[in-house]
Amino acid sequence: SVVDALERIVRQEGVSSLWRGSWLTVNRAMIVTASQLATYDHVKEILVAGGRGTPGGIGTHVAASFAAGIVAAVASNPIDVVKTRMMNADKEENYGGPLDCAVKTVAEEGPMALY
Repeated sequence: SVVDALERIVRQEGVSSLWRGSWLTVNRAMIVTASQLATYDHVKEILVAGGRGTPGGIGTHVAASFAAGIVAAVASNPIDVVKTRMMNADKEENYGGPLDCAVKTVAEEGPMALY
């Protein structure tokens, strides 16, 4: 159960482990939101200005949403990878922070490891 899982985590790793990676989650949310909103608005403006869509047209919304989703995924995936690695890291695999984790990941596996 959830209660059993929480008890085990606290007992084995300490209370602070419940929040491991949470600030990376907040940073990821900021990047996803910023990239999605900016891309959606920009693509919609380009489509409407170029005569390829209307401001309220379904095709315009779908195209702008599709582009925004792709940009958000590309922008946030490296943070997801680093967050997951830091959250799942063993005690002997201690990272000095997210930048250290990203540098080690790229050095050991190449830049595509972030995707």
